[in-house]
Amino acid sequence: MEQTGFKKKLSLAMASMLMISALGQATYAEHATNVANVTSISREAEEASVTSLPFKDNRLLNPDDPVTRDLFFQMLTEALGLQVEQGTDSFPYVQAAEEQGWFEPKAFPYRGWEEPLRKHELAHIAVRALQSGEKLNDDMYDAVRLGLLGGTEDGQLEPAVKITQAQAALAIDRILRAKQGEKLPVDRKALKNAEKVKSARKDSWGRAIRTTNLPKNHRQFPYILEQWPNEMYNLNHDFKPYNTNINPAKFTNLRSYADKSIIVYNTDHLVNWVDDAEKYISQIINVDYNKLDNSWMGNIKETVNPQNLEYINNQLNDNLGAYITSAKKNKVKVTGGIVKAEPSIMFIDGETYIRIYFTFKATSFTDQSKIFYDPAPRYRPHMDFFKSVNIKKNVEYEVFANLGFVDRSYGSGGVLTSKAISFYAYVLEDAIIREKK
Repeated sequence: MEQTGFKKKLSLAMASMLMISALGQATYAEHATNVANVTSISREAEEASVTSLPFKDNRLLNPDDPVTRDLFFQMLTEALGLQVEQGTDSFPYVQAAEEQGWFEPKAFPYRGWEEPLRKHELAHIAVRALQSGEKLNDDMYDAVRLGLLGGTEDGQLEPAVKITQAQAALAIDRILRAKQGEKLPVDRKALKNAEKVKSARKDSWGRAIRTTNLPKNHRQFPYILEQWPNEMYNLNHDFKPYNTNINPAKFTNLRSYADKSIIVYNTDHLVNWVDDAEKYISQIINVDYNKLDNSWMGNIKETVNPQNLEYINNQLNDNLGAYITSAKKNKVKVTGGIVKAEPSIMFIDGETYIRIYFTFKATSFTDQSKIFYDPAPRYRPHMDFFKSVNIKKNVEYEVFANLGFVDRSYGSGGVLTSKAISFYAYVLEDAIIREKK
């Protein structure tokens, strides 16, 4: 592989790699905010005024779409002027990046190159592409310290967030400028947060693991995350031996019943669970009875019945239709806020569950037990739950709960590629609900 002259590389990168189908300055800044230090976007947006971005195979970037790992390596190798031979390797740009030392193999244990790139992975690649062979402290800390990445407006790092194609382009532009010797602006709030956790052990999504003030039941979990309060781990759920007793700590080592060499807990597959859970929850907790109709069912059906099985579809039509009728009568208006599904907290108790967190504010209702869709409203634990809570209007609440999944592809061996949201999934299962601090 040859490297061309740097000035030529930079102009080529800006003209053939950076921006996207008539993407204006304000729009670009909006797309890029989560990765970049917001104080420096406007200048970079000016530099990114190119109207289209053809690749060698005539593809165009879509700024809002997540960038895959493979596509990012293609963008980076082309921007840096590496001549990549299209040999027999299925992912030649990945191979080129590995040969250049831009990532350590252990950073991508499942080698899922068509999976979305996460921010902590971008940090891992960016610092090595800039300082190949040099001693590094911590990927995220170094990426922020060098001005390659930043945080949100309040300095949060969000290492597990997906990177969009616009954000990837901005990060590559910063790598190029840093290689030219330019001193990049640094997001000081993000740097302060990165410094706090730079020595902490990280999980598969780049998040800091804490070792102090642990919940009493901490041994039931693979680890405890810095980002979550103990309430995330203290839900009143019994792991009953007569079901399976696979708690979250045991789940991470669970193997396929069809092939014991396959570990079920594949973090690349697991992100699809997270996406489905967050999509389902977001639909459930955003309701306006004045606008509620059958189109509201769409996202719920996609996650509960991805195979479009007729008998499940009929049951969903009945249950969701009954909720729509109830919500109109109950005059439900509720708006969701933060929605998170936590991939490190999964267990089996009949169904497979994932721990969830969300915030909401209800501005209109007459019966608090009918605010959210409940596929089993007469189930005694669901009915009893509302005897112990009092949801007030116009108050923001946060919820810690469990969401159920089921296997819809029998004979798959129980791996994570064959799951769907349970027909009986309820967003307040085993819930702790409290006013948001």
